[in-house]
Amino acid sequence: MAGLVLAATLALSAGAGVLPAHAQRRPVSEVGIDAPAVLLRGVARSVAVRCGPLARGTRAIELAVAVGDRTPLVARRTIPGCGPEETFSVTLPSDSPGGRAVVTVRLEDDEGRVLGVGAAETRSIAAFWAFVPPLLAIALALWFRQVIPALVLGVVTGALIRSGFAPLDALLRTLDRDLVGALAEPGDPTKGHLKIVLFTIMLGGMVGLVARSGGAAGLVRAVGRRARTRRSGQFAAWLAGLLVFFDDYANTLVVGPSLRPLTDRLRISREKLAFIVDATAAPVASVAIISTWIGYEVGLIGDAIGQTSLAGTDPYGVFLASLPFRFYAWLMLGFVALVALTGRDFGAMRRVEERAAATGEVLRSGSQPLSRTDALEGSDPAPTGQAIGLALGPIATLTGVTFVALWLTGRAALAASGAEAGRAGFWSVLGSMRMIGEVLGAAASFDALLYGAASGVLVALGVALALRRLSLDGGMRAFVDGCASMMMAVLILTLAWMIGGVCRDLGTAEAAVGLIGEGLPVRLIPASVFVVAGLVSFATGSSWTTMAVLVPVALPLADSLGAGAGLAAADLQRLVVATTGSVLTGAVWGDHCSPLSDTTVMSSLASGCDHVDHVRTQIPYALLVGAVGLLVGDLAVGFGLSPVLGIALGLAGLAGVLFWRGRRVADPPA
Repeated sequence: MAGLVLAATLALSAGAGVLPAHAQRRPVSEVGIDAPAVLLRGVARSVAVRCGPLARGTRAIELAVAVGDRTPLVARRTIPGCGPEETFSVTLPSDSPGGRAVVTVRLEDDEGRVLGVGAAETRSIAAFWAFVPPLLAIALALWFRQVIPALVLGVVTGALIRSGFAPLDALLRTLDRDLVGALAEPGDPTKGHLKIVLFTIMLGGMVGLVARSGGAAGLVRAVGRRARTRRSGQFAAWLAGLLVFFDDYANTLVVGPSLRPLTDRLRISREKLAFIVDATAAPVASVAIISTWIGYEVGLIGDAIGQTSLAGTDPYGVFLASLPFRFYAWLMLGFVALVALTGRDFGAMRRVEERAAATGEVLRSGSQPLSRTDALEGSDPAPTGQAIGLALGPIATLTGVTFVALWLTGRAALAASGAEAGRAGFWSVLGSMRMIGEVLGAAASFDALLYGAASGVLVALGVALALRRLSLDGGMRAFVDGCASMMMAVLILTLAWMIGGVCRDLGTAEAAVGLIGEGLPVRLIPASVFVVAGLVSFATGSSWTTMAVLVPVALPLADSLGAGAGLAAADLQRLVVATTGSVLTGAVWGDHCSPLSDTTVMSSLASGCDHVDHVRTQIPYALLVGAVGLLVGDLAVGFGLSPVLGIALGLAGLAGVLFWRGRRVADPPA
């Protein structure tokens, strides 16, 4: 250790221009360091070292972290060659002081000569500070029912913590770093957030055209001849959510506006519609063997299993094997069907349903829906024949173009990388579920959504003009009014992304990962991982971020603990697969409960619902399904229960709760 401390001291002195004699024979280059804004005491955080042109000559990297006057914490790695961006995980001791910290790096060749040095400033803080911004925002939003002020306070609080409680710096960084970064994510060439905003605005314009032309009202009148009860209307919404399975964003933003006129007519509350939309979007996309989630999930699994006993196994095969262990996703899909078919509700959801059924008020008095459609509705419903073209035409175009674009961009990406699914013939790919999954997983999903929305707008305008339901001037006004109806949703979505960026800077996810301990009993691993994944997703508002953080940690941890407990090879592999399912579905569970989640916000806007009302009514249902899945699924499989039996028991338990605590809300008079 004394040698390492001496090396760190030399690194610090090298940064000031004083080098040992053998290092002064050759010039020393400056090395780039990407250190996090803060280092959490007792929590591992990553520091990236950019070797640049020194990569080939470097044989050792030494990292030192000096906190206050304490002796630097040193990490040393001997390597065959430095990559362009080597990453170190640094854990500060739990008794480290808070305040300013300096990260220094030194690169050496195989003879110990110094090639380059660098330094970066950061701060040391206690781990609990990482949880303050998201928990504050969530608590304020639920307490005061005002989501925008709550999110703003959460972002500003996080910026204050990150800046060392320097008010001016915090406010400036909130604008030039957090706000700009939320829309134009640094390091993300796809610009996914910006494309989601554009898609949302264009979708609002399409909905404005469909509504103002009378197509929505005409379609509702036609469909209403079959869906005449509240239960049949809810079941239709659930079924529509299953049909648009290939992408959660497309699912949410297609099903919500399409079914909203029907559910309003049947006196189904907007809160219930938002719940059905939200509860069938991510769950069905996460377990569908053909969806835009596949590439992301399989990629994470492939990287993680290389460090486990499943090394060399096909990642897509592990993905398929993990499907029976996605208890929350399966149980939530089944629970929504049970609620729709029985017509029973409990808690906050029952109260809003009774309000809607008795008075026809699908929105709470004084609520602030994220999208306003009352000013868009046409004065007269279109005839049934015209309504099909006016309403179903744009929706079918949006869905079809999005799917075709997913296919084409996925094939192009795979062809560029030389993958088989990109070179094989059309019918060969269609004949293989595996290759179809690879194509959709490699697709540019955000671009596909943009293409679909733009096509839907053009079809909606063209059909309305052709049928003389709107003039060109009226069509433009309807489009602009529809875009304007989405502005509050865009604002909340941007704020949710901002607080997510603050949480990344503060290391909220890494702090939550620290809850998984090395001494965890093997039988409790799937259940513990599910809970931690839910907490991380709830705090950060992102299921994909949670997956990215936890999958590389949880799978090797499960394999290591299982091997240490002496599990047989088959049992060890089953444990890793079960843990995979627990991580991926736990991320969806926390995302459903979080007011900060982008899909939760989108469900509110697609359904025209007050966001806080949606969260307050959905959380009891999400917690119930999560608890049942945890008990009969993630916990039970640790003790050897079959996952299929666990799902069956879970559905039976949920049905029992509905008949025990739920009450049927009567249909209003015809």
